[in-house]
Amino acid sequence: MISYEPFYVTIEKRKITQYQLVNDYLVPAGTIQRIRKNESITLKSLDHLCKVLNCSISDIVAII
Repeated sequence: MISYEPFYVTIEKRKITQYQLVNDYLVPAGTIQRIRKNESITLKSLDHLCKVLNCSISDIVAII
């Protein structure tokens, strides 16, 4: 099972809100919604988040 708990830790460390991700960094609101619901997102979305947050995939998702 995939967990997005690291995502929340990472955005907190970077002091970036989910609102900023959507409005300032153009992360689709649907992607944030899918993360909230712990649903799958595309590798393209993961890549975009990694670039925006300057982090690796393991800073966004974890396999539990």
